Amino acid sequence: MQLILEGGQMYTSDLATLFAECGINKTPLKVCAPMVRYSSLPFRHLVKLYRCDITFTHMMLADCFSKARSARDADFQYSESDRPLIAQFAATDPEYFATAAN
Repeated sequence: MQLILEGGQMYTSDLATLFAECGINKTPLKVCAPMVRYSSLPFRHLVKLYRCDITFTHMMLADCFSKARSARDADFQYSESDRPLIAQFAATDPEYFATAAN
């Protein structure tokens, strides 16, 4: 289990452990649902200050993400304190989806 200290709050980067701890401690799991164009790194850092446990990226197009470094750099920004983070991909081709997920 990896713990990250941010703003005096401990966070685990392992989702299974996070869910288990919430069940054991009988505490709610706080998740920030993805929002179109508002799930950028600065916004995710802001919601973490309000003790959000899990955040999502905005929906990224797998084909663009797979083909262009500029798309990866623009769409997928994160930091070590931005954990756990769930990345979302939209794809019509399973090959692009698999490539983007790697």
